[in-house]
Order: sequence, then structure tokens, then C-alpha cells
Amino acid sequence: MKSESLVDIELGVGYAAPGARWDMNLYWMDFHDEIVKSGRLDRFGQPVTGNAWRTRHVGAEMSGRVTLLQDLEFTGTCTLSRNSFVRHTDYSSGVPVSLDGNPIAGFPAFLANGRLTYSTGAFALSLSGRYVGKQYTDNFKDEERTVDPFFTSDAWASWQLSHLAGDVTLEVKVQVNNIFDRLYAAYGEGDQYFMGAERNFFINFTLGI
Repeated sequence: MKSESLVDIELGVGYAAPGARWDMNLYWMDFHDEIVKSGRLDRFGQPVTGNAWRTRHVGAEMSGRVTLLQDLEFTGTCTLSRNSFVRHTDYSSGVPVSLDGNPIAGFPAFLANGRLTYSTGAFALSLSGRYVGKQYTDNFKDEERTVDPFFTSDAWASWQLSHLAGDVTLEVKVQVNNIFDRLYAAYGEGDQYFMGAERNFFINFTLGI
């Protein structure tokens, strides 16, 4: 497999004010020999990858933070992109198939994350959401081989106890992932789909000395 080469052009801009900040970055990435998924699995169940002669990733990334109330803050990010083959031919079927202009498998065109956090003193509570847009599971732009868009939410709460013994601190954090227990496919390879985790819980104890 060949090494990738890349021409990357980016332009960023940001704005800050008391209690708020936002940033935007535009990018244009032109690859030669990018290592991409083929939409197939090998006999060990691992994705088969290979070099694509020329590919391009163009998009905009945006992030922001705003203080809504004294103890309440919202942060968010989103990415809008186009990830496609400029010039590439697939020979997996024994017959050459041009993939020029097709979307690259495994790259959603839209991603978004948001988090609302409340913190006061030793207590903090956070609720987050993540949206992932449609993505193809192979490189042939087959509408029957796609992962549907999905949205999941997570939450955590923490409480910090100080001066337990001198400068010793203890933080207790409870986290719940996929709080609405959504059933969704996280990604796919060809006609194989891999489900995201159902609702799950974590309790962490962090001791500071």
C-alpha cells in the first residue's frame, strides 16, 4: 500500500465577546493515494482498505460557546462537507468501474454536537447530543447500502468532595450514554451493519492527592 500525499488549504475566522465565542474553518484537502475503505470485510472481519488515485475533501467546520446564565453554558460544533473521488477505478468485480465523483464510504456529509452544562460549586450536570448524517457503506453510491442518520444523547453529573484528609479530594461522576435507548447502526461495511451501544451507565471515582 502506498503512502498518502496531501495538499491542504484552510481558512479560519473567529469572534470573541464576553460570555461568547465562535469559530469557523473552511478547508480544501486534495489527496493522492488516500487510504479508503472498499466496503468489504476480510476473512477476519476487518475492513478491506486500499489506495484511491485522487480524492477530495471540502467543507466547513463551525464551533461556538455561549454563557446562557451565570452557571449555564452551551457549546456546539458542526461540520458540513463533501468527500468524494476525483479519479479512481474499482476492479473488485474483475470489470473496471469508474468511481469518479462518487462519495467516499464512511464519511457523513453532516455532523453536529451540542452540550449544555450547568455547574455551581462542587456540582456539575451536563447533557449532550450528537447527530450523524447519512453515510454510504461502499463506494458505488448504492442507496440501499447506507447508514441512516441518527441522533443520540448522553448525560453526566459530578460531585467533588474537598479536604477529605488534608488536600485529598474525591470526585464522583455518574454517566449515562444513549439515555433514550435509541437503536441505530453506527457504521457499515457493504451489506454488513454494526449497531451502536444501547443505554449504558458508568460510575467513576477520581481521587486527588
